[in-house]
Amino acid sequence: PVEAYQAAIADYDRALAMRPLWAEALEYRGMARQNLGLWIDGRGQDPTGHYQEAIDDLTRATTLNALRASVLVNRAKVRQNLGVYRDRTGRDAAPDYEAALADLERASRLHPRLAEAYLRAGLIRQNLAYAMQHRGEDATEMYQTAIRVLHRALELHPESSEALVVRGLARQNLAQHRAARGEDPTTEYEKAIVDLGRAIELDPRSLEALKYRGLARQNLALWRAMRGQDARDGYEAAITDLTAALQEAPDDAELLQTRGLARQNLARLVGRSGGDPSDAYAAAVADLRAATEKDPARCETWIHLGIALHNRGLQAPRDPATLTEALDAYGRAAKLNPRAADIYRYRGATHFELGRFAEAVADFELAISLNPSLDDAGGGLLRKAREDANRPR
Repeated sequence: PVEAYQAAIADYDRALAMRPLWAEALEYRGMARQNLGLWIDGRGQDPTGHYQEAIDDLTRATTLNALRASVLVNRAKVRQNLGVYRDRTGRDAAPDYEAALADLERASRLHPRLAEAYLRAGLIRQNLAYAMQHRGEDATEMYQTAIRVLHRALELHPESSEALVVRGLARQNLAQHRAARGEDPTTEYEKAIVDLGRAIELDPRSLEALKYRGLARQNLALWRAMRGQDARDGYEAAITDLTAALQEAPDDAELLQTRGLARQNLARLVGRSGGDPSDAYAAAVADLRAATEKDPARCETWIHLGIALHNRGLQAPRDPATLTEALDAYGRAAKLNPRAADIYRYRGATHFELGRFAEAVADFELAISLNPSLDDAGGGLLRKAREDANRPR
């Protein structure tokens, strides 16, 4: 593809050499440069220069034809993609998102029924809300604004599966935000599931819709399980969605991890209700192990694999070899992020179950030193481990 994009850009260069003020050629060259940037971005390289060249072309096109709404929408797309890249690499993306929203506002004034302008504005506001949420700010109003804007996009284009996916994602993220703030997220999760279900009806193979509905169903089931409500159907529905998504993207490590977590949560539920969770734990371990093979650099996947192996090892008959495998998974996680307190919290619990009380004490104390809010990490196991470590042999 890179050669094709470069060839297209060269063709537009020749056209513009003959007609320097050709706004349409500038717009098309700008979009070719954006596509080249997207391709480079997808391969872990810095796309900033290509995105900036695209913005420059589209700015010139706007100067030549200020009434062409499509140029403004396309420039907003490039600015949004640049913002996403900067967000992902820890840089300030707010100016890019704000400039993109200004473009979309102008496009909406020129063409009030341009559904794509509302779709892009909703997506950007959802990105801004997500960034606010991860900075610890109250993102409720920004999520609600995104949802209102996306509602307008769907009024203009009711069959837009993309708008339904984005609104479903915004509702799911708002639900998670509410849950983190101690509020009931049920209504937002249910609305997200409806939106994503409609998107799947329009496009049954939509990877994003299947993935996000599976995640919404799992999170809602987890919320209900934590409050003693029936959650089994929710976990099973989530696993069904994630399995369908994996048929479209079998090498997606994030999908494998998410399905593994759903299977582990289902196993816990089955065990607590007196059933045999062995098969569900085995399936969770298989998913999480596959996820580590696809992406060995994801620390959180190694932690979740350790937890799943720990829980599986505690099933009757107790299996010390599986518990030892859990220790190995935590060790891999610690190499990737040695300051992640949860690694030592969970590894300490596994050491305790294996009777390695001195190692358990060391891990629990390290966990607390890294995150004092854990305080007696492991729910009292630190005290018990100290007692057993000091007991005469």
